[in-house]
Amino acid sequence: MPKDTSPRREFETQLKALVENFDRHRVDYLRAIYPESQVRLGFIDPFFEALGWDGRNRAGPGPKDREVVVERGETSGRPDYNFRLDGRTAFFVEAKAPHVPLERTDVIMLDLHKQKRHAASESARARIAREIHVTDEQTARPALSGIDALVDELP
Repeated sequence: MPKDTSPRREFETQLKALVENFDRHRVDYLRAIYPESQVRLGFIDPFFEALGWDGRNRAGPGPKDREVVVERGETSGRPDYNFRLDGRTAFFVEAKAPHVPLERTDVIMLDLHKQKRHAASESARARIAREIHVTDEQTARPALSGIDALVDELP
């Protein structure tokens, strides 16, 4: 019987390897000294590459046509990743080190505000509302009060 090399199977294999690696070294990854930059290199970048996103720009398009714009170092005011289709923002990803609990709403809220500001400059008004709404459903608490008014005020 031939080996299944479908894109789905390849993704599942790569995802399983990432999960197993994390589980094997969980204690080290959850320490406060394990930085976000290492999470991005070791887990987030490979995860999105497994999904087919060209985060390393191997296809070679120019800056305006890249699928993934990755911020390196301090990303004050910008999300860590900007995923694009046809030159337009599809979604943002904000990375956090594994030791940062999702319950830390001060960190999550700050990042939502950061993404909102960046999305405005990318002319992605509808994306902001949807991303914040999704966050609300996942955390079962309001991310921002009066978000509709905030979105309407964006340029």
